[in-house]
Amino acid sequence: MTVKPEGCLSEHLAASQPPTRIDSRFFQMMMDNAPDLIWAKDMEDRFIFVNRAACEILLKCDSPAEAMGKPLSYFAEREKENGGDLTFSRACTDSDRTVRETGKPVRFVAEGLAGGEKLILDIQKSPFFDDRGKMVGTVVSARDITEQQAVEKRLKKSEERFRQMADFLPIPVAEFDFDFNLFYANEAGLNYFGYTREDYERYPSVARLVPKYKAGIVQSWIRDLRQGKARPPFEMQFVRKDGSYIYGVINAAPIEEDGEVVAIRACFTDLSDRRNAEIALRENETRFRTLFNGFNDAVFVHPYAEEGFGPFVEVNDVACKWYGYSRDELLTMTPQALILDPEGKGMGSRESRTNLKKVGKRTIETLNRRKNGEIFPVEISSSLFEFHGEQMILSTVRDITERRQSEKERADAIKFAAEQEKYALVGQVAGKMAHDFNNILGGIMGNAEFSLIDCKDPEIRDALKIILDQTLRGKNLTKNLVAFARDQEPKEEFFSINEKIDLVLSLMKKELERVRVVRRFGSGLPELLADPGMIEHALVNLIQNAVHAMSKKANPELKISTAHSVNCLVIEIQDNGCGIPEEYHDRIYIPSFTLKGSKDLSSSYEAGIRGTGYGMSNVRKYVQKHRGGIAFTSKEGEGTTFVISIPLVNKELTRREKRRMARKQVIQGKKILIVEDEVAISGVQRKILSQPPFNHEVVVAARGQEAVEAFDRKDFDLVSLDYILPGRLNGMDVYHHIRRKDSKIPVIFLSGNIGFLESMKDLKANDPRIDHLSKPCENIVFADTVNEWLHRMFA
Repeated sequence: MTVKPEGCLSEHLAASQPPTRIDSRFFQMMMDNAPDLIWAKDMEDRFIFVNRAACEILLKCDSPAEAMGKPLSYFAEREKENGGDLTFSRACTDSDRTVRETGKPVRFVAEGLAGGEKLILDIQKSPFFDDRGKMVGTVVSARDITEQQAVEKRLKKSEERFRQMADFLPIPVAEFDFDFNLFYANEAGLNYFGYTREDYERYPSVARLVPKYKAGIVQSWIRDLRQGKARPPFEMQFVRKDGSYIYGVINAAPIEEDGEVVAIRACFTDLSDRRNAEIALRENETRFRTLFNGFNDAVFVHPYAEEGFGPFVEVNDVACKWYGYSRDELLTMTPQALILDPEGKGMGSRESRTNLKKVGKRTIETLNRRKNGEIFPVEISSSLFEFHGEQMILSTVRDITERRQSEKERADAIKFAAEQEKYALVGQVAGKMAHDFNNILGGIMGNAEFSLIDCKDPEIRDALKIILDQTLRGKNLTKNLVAFARDQEPKEEFFSINEKIDLVLSLMKKELERVRVVRRFGSGLPELLADPGMIEHALVNLIQNAVHAMSKKANPELKISTAHSVNCLVIEIQDNGCGIPEEYHDRIYIPSFTLKGSKDLSSSYEAGIRGTGYGMSNVRKYVQKHRGGIAFTSKEGEGTTFVISIPLVNKELTRREKRRMARKQVIQGKKILIVEDEVAISGVQRKILSQPPFNHEVVVAARGQEAVEAFDRKDFDLVSLDYILPGRLNGMDVYHHIRRKDSKIPVIFLSGNIGFLESMKDLKANDPRIDHLSKPCENIVFADTVNEWLHRMFA
C-alpha cells in the first residue's frame, strides 16, 4: 500500500457528498446519516468519534458509544477471538503515522477482512488541530466500495444464475399470487421483515406485512396489476414480525404465463433511514430556524448578481419586525427596495457587490427605509457563499440608531467639557482682572466725584461726568466678569418675584425713562425659593439688553409678565427692539459674545452702547443653577421675547401630597439631623418632617462644626446633609465624620454643585446607604426619599 498526501478533508467531503441545504442537511447527511464511514482518533490512536456506518461495516460494534476511547487494535483482537479477522489495523496505523509526521492529509485504497468478510475502502485521512495550531488527532472519511465491485462482478454472470443472485440481493424481492400467498422471497426479504423460511412455510401469506388501514389501498393496487394496468411505485408503511413499522417504496410488475397474469413480482426499497433523516432534518430545520430567528439583528439572503438585484430568498423574523413587512412580502422584494439611495452603499449596491466579490465579506454603514417610510441608520455585514452552485449573499443588518445617538452624545459631552475647561480658565483670569480693575476704577471714580463738587467750569464738568459715566460702565463690566468667574451655589430664600421685578425696575428707572413699561403680573403667585441676588442680576441683564435693543425705536415698549402652574413659576420679558439675527440664535449664551459696539454691523444700537459679552451667559447659568429653563423667540426688526421657568418649592406639603403620603406606609417618630445653612430651606424641611404624618424629632445645624457636635451628642436615624457649608468643615467633612462613627445610618446629600454630582458616583459605588437630591428639591420628593430610607431601615 502506498500512502500519499492529497487534498484536504473538507474538499473530499464536499466532493463526496454535496450539501442539499445550508447547514442542517449538509451536516445531517454527512455525519449522522452518511453512507460513508467517518471516524476520528486522538494522538494516542483512540476513537473520539465514530458514525453508524463505521460501527456496522468496519468495527462490527453495536453503537458509536462502544468504540469511544478504544484503539482500532482492540477491535482487531476481538475479531480474532471470535474467529474473524480485522486486517485494516496495520494500514490505518501506517497512514496515521504518515499524517502525524507530515501534518498533511492522505488518501489510499485499502482491502482486507472485517467480520470475516471482504471489505474494500476508499480512505481519506486528515489531521485536525486545536485553537493554538497543535495537532490533536486525525479524522477519516472512508467509502465502502466492496458492494460496488461485487455488483460489477455479478453483472457479468449469466442470466441463468438470476435466482442465485436474487438470493444475495440486499433488496427484498418476493413473488406472490393474488391471494397474497408467497411462493418466493429472497433472504433479504425474509430477514428484513424479521421472518424465517419456516415461518412462511407454515403461513405463506404476505398479507401480514400490510397494516390494516392500508389493506384497501393494496387490494386496489393488486386488482389493477391483475388487469394489466401499470402502477407506479408507491410509498407506504409495512409491519415487521415484531410489530414495528418500516417505511419503504414498493415496485411491482405482473408475472405472465401464456399471456395471462398469474402472479406479482415485487421488490421493496427501505426508506426508513431516509424517512428518519427527513424527520431529523425537519427537527434540525426547526432548530436552525429558531436560531436564525433568534438573532438580534435582521438577516437577509439573496443571490449575487453582477448587475441588477435578485429577490430575497430568506429573511428572519427580526427583519420583518424592523422593516414592517411580512415574510411573504420581503421574499418578493429586492435589496433595492430597502435602500435609501439605490446607487448608494447599501445591500446589493454596485459598490458593495464589487468589493464583496474581491474579499468575500464586507461591513458598511448606510441608511435603510422601513415600510412606513422611516429612515434609520444601519451597519451591514455581508459575506459571499456558494449554495448548489449559485453564489449567494448573506447580510446581517444592525440598527445603529442608539449607537449613533451615543456617539453624538459623547462628542457633545467632550465638546462641552472642553468648553467648560476653557470657560473655567477664562473665569479665573477674569476674576483676577476684575479685582485689579475695580481698584483702578475706584480711584478714578472717587477723584472724578470729588472734582465735580467744586468745579464751576461747564466744559470741565461735562468731561468729569463722562469720566464718571465710563467708570460706572467699567464697574458693570467687572460685575459681570466676577459673576462669570464665580461658580457659587445659590443662597436660597423665599421671596415674591413680583416685588423683585418692581425693585429691579425701580433701580433701573433712569435707563427706562423713555420706555413704556407694561406689567402683567399674575395674582396669587407663591413665593419663589431662590437666590435673590442671582435672580436680580439675571433680571437686570435681560431688561438692560431689552433697553439697548430698543435704543433706536421711536416708541419702545417693554412687557414683563409673570404666571405660575402647579410646579413652576414663569417670567416673560418682551421688547419691540431690533431683534437678534437668526444666524446668531445659537451663540448668544457663549461667554464674550456680543452684537453691540464694534460687533454691531447692522447699526441696530445707538452709538456708545457697549456689551460685555457675559450677561446672557450669566443669566443662563443662574437659571440652570435653580434647575430652571430659559428660551427665547426673536425676529430681526420686530423684537425679542425671553421666557424663564423656575421650579416652585412649597413651604410645606400640600393637602394632596399629604393625602398621597398617608396612603403609603409612613415611618414615624424617628430622629432626623438636617444640616443646612439656608434658613428658608431648613425651615421648610423641618416643618415637613416634624408635622403629621411623619412626626419626627428634627434637629437643624447650620454649620459643619455644629453638625458634628450635634451628631456626637445624639443617636440619629437619618441625616440630611448640604454639600456647601460655611465655616471650616464642609459637607464632605461632616459625612466622613459620620461614617467613622456609624457606617449604617442613611445620609442624604442635597446639592446642586456640578463637581459634587461627579464625586457622588464614586461615593455611591462604595456606600450603599448614601443618596443624593439636587437643589432645589420638591418637598414631596424630599419627604418621599426620607421615608423610603427609613422604611428600608425600620419596616
